[in-house]
Amino acid sequence: MSAWLEHPLLAAAGVRHGFGLRTSPALPGVRRPVQVHGATVVRADSGAALGEADAVLATRPGVAVGVVTADCVPVLVAAGGAVVAVHAGWRGLAAGVIPRALEALAEAAPGAAPVAAVGPCIGACCYEVDAPVLGALRLRFGAALEGALRPARPGHALLDLAALAREALLTAGLAPGRVGLLAGACTRCDAARFHSFRRDGASAGRLLSWIEATIAAPWPRRRHLSTRALRASAPACSAPSSGPRSRPSPTTSSPSSRWATRASPTPSSRRPTRRCSPTSS
Repeated sequence: MSAWLEHPLLAAAGVRHGFGLRTSPALPGVRRPVQVHGATVVRADSGAALGEADAVLATRPGVAVGVVTADCVPVLVAAGGAVVAVHAGWRGLAAGVIPRALEALAEAAPGAAPVAAVGPCIGACCYEVDAPVLGALRLRFGAALEGALRPARPGHALLDLAALAREALLTAGLAPGRVGLLAGACTRCDAARFHSFRRDGASAGRLLSWIEATIAAPWPRRRHLSTRALRASAPACSAPSSGPRSRPSPTTSSPSSRWATRASPTPSSRRPTRRCSPTSS
């Protein structure tokens, strides 16, 4: 068995990445934020402490960023050499963490068409939510939420988090052919491969999902984005643009060696925060 799950879309783009398993080794060089079920995006290129956030961006070749989950959704996205890792529970999805992450990625890699993979998470077979959760998600997704729900007992529904994350990616502008899901990867059902808070409670471990920035390649331009999102996001009137932000110049050091020597943030050194778990996500 491979140490990590990979998605063909990212692999075909030459992007190093992995979705974690129980047996995956520790990767001390991966930059991770302190996750709080919000929508903040931080940039990891400088080497400074990342603080609280639920999406982390890198543009320097060889810098690897990641998030940890135990039922919530990990989303890995790459565009023009830049990458972003996203942690999305229901609170993060309702707060808009995915579109915010994609906005940051678009600023870092202007004109590049992103490719995304949605990783293992709790499936609709196992994830029942109540009316307050559904109400918060409807404010963000509207009628599109119904496609991610299955019937359950009165006042509840079974929620497909992966499908909702995919909907958020499509609505933000990615073309359907550039968004991938890992089929049959319910973290609660598959105890042999995955940790799950809903199944194991406080004793549950965490699954690391990571992605590494690469040297910019000739990616497709934004004409490959879905017309659905472009029409929806086009304003009636907009102020003149000041132009795209410049990207840091690639360095010549070895990506693998730089990645291996970077230290990850130490969660224990930070003030207590609400950690990733489906009971709070």
